[in-house]
Amino acid sequence: MNFATKHRGPDGTGLYTSQGITLGHNRLSIIDLTNNSAQPMISEDGQFVITYNGELYNYRELRDELRVKYKFKTEGDTEVLLAAYTVWGDKMFEKLKGIFAFAIWDSKNKSLLLARDHMGVKPLYYRYENKVIQFSSELSAFTEGESSRMNMLSLSLYLSLQYVPSPHTLIKGGLKLPPGHFLKYTDGDIVIVDYQGTFTESKQSDHTDIYSTIDDSVRQQLVSDRPIGIYLSGGFEYCSPSCIKICEWCKIFFRRF
Repeated sequence: MNFATKHRGPDGTGLYTSQGITLGHNRLSIIDLTNNSAQPMISEDGQFVITYNGELYNYRELRDELRVKYKFKTEGDTEVLLAAYTVWGDKMFEKLKGIFAFAIWDSKNKSLLLARDHMGVKPLYYRYENKVIQFSSELSAFTEGESSRMNMLSLSLYLSLQYVPSPHTLIKGGLKLPPGHFLKYTDGDIVIVDYQGTFTESKQSDHTDIYSTIDDSVRQQLVSDRPIGIYLSGGFEYCSPSCIKICEWCKIFFRRF
């Protein structure tokens, strides 16, 4: 599975194996480019192991908050997620701002947590059969043996709708974890929880300045240890001068040009 998705991470490959669990990671380093933030990453006390895809925009603020209870060894956001789960458990989702798909293995309680960000920007697929769970950021990981067989219902939906509705996938047995949810696997059983449904109602004023909100959001997403480039897809179409002479609508619409 790691080999099938190696194109996702040109900066390193890692594996963690223990009784009943194997975690893999292909790294694309954005924050903390050193090997200190290589994954899978083990928590300070050795209980938790994480493999993570995404960006945590408020990781610096969370790290400052967690310092009193967790001793950090890296400058990246991966360890912040580990610390947040170590200190807050499932309550951490109320504090996370970012895009993510991650798995955290609890070696003490022999349980696995899979989680996907609030809007579902980062994909997370899983396959659960015979008390065994597999998961990945890409369906190409499920390309061996029985798991590579096509789901004919999903194919029919795709041909009808031109997309595959959640939670289905084109791979037989493969499912999408819904946005804003986490999955817990313990003793061969799984439970899926809508963590957004547990949030308390925001008391923020309805008169918040939308421009300030957008500025703050963009500013948070510009944190990187790599050079930053921004590409906005869009633009406008315009007519040729000869066409504008003919088309009165164009003459009015493009009078500024």
